[in-house]
Amino acid sequence: FFRMLKVICLFNSAILLSEGNPRVHVLTPAITALRGSDVRIDCQFHTSGMRKDIDGEWLQKRQGRTNSIHLFHQSPELSHVQDHSVSGRSRMFPSAVTNGNVSLLISNVEMTDGGEYTCFIVMDGAGYRDTAVLTVVASYEQPELQQVLEQEAVSLSCVSRKGFPAALVSWIDDREESYSQEAITELTLTPEGLYDVHSRLKRAFTSQRRVCCIITNIPLQESKRSCIQL
Repeated sequence: FFRMLKVICLFNSAILLSEGNPRVHVLTPAITALRGSDVRIDCQFHTSGMRKDIDGEWLQKRQGRTNSIHLFHQSPELSHVQDHSVSGRSRMFPSAVTNGNVSLLISNVEMTDGGEYTCFIVMDGAGYRDTAVLTVVASYEQPELQQVLEQEAVSLSCVSRKGFPAALVSWIDDREESYSQEAITELTLTPEGLYDVHSRLKRAFTSQRRVCCIITNIPLQESKRSCIQL
């Protein structure tokens, strides 16, 4: 508790310099991670000409709220990292702090891990920080394509679940003719922060053909399709 209080006080009283200050450097300011993977946010700091006592903190800002994830302290006598991650899936590398490495590792990334991460260091009463933005994406399930025969028309239903961000849905046949503009597509955001997509295509086909529903996740550059012979 006292360590947390100390760092919070330092955070409030320190002279905050501009983000990206050369004393503290986040190596990759924009990171995209796949849900369920591990991601490392690399942050390094330089102590040339500064005292060896260093306090710091990792902060996550998401949906307007800022949460403390880790506190750390470095001195010639002590290297200490305190974990405040509720999930227990994030960690630092205490032995690396001595070398100016305060990188953060998040395991089994979830949608709620997305947001802005600030690497904040206090040296000699002055604060230095740099930030990285973590975007979490999720791969859609293989689409399920079903056919319902109706009078004088064919109705096709395409469903794919648990993806992020919102998918691009395309309908195309084996003659490269597109029906995407004729389809009605609904996206539902689940409590997990993932999208379920349901697209319906209803039309009269004058000849036999193979029709495909394609679900595209643009950030992942991933497309999944299901086809049916009519």
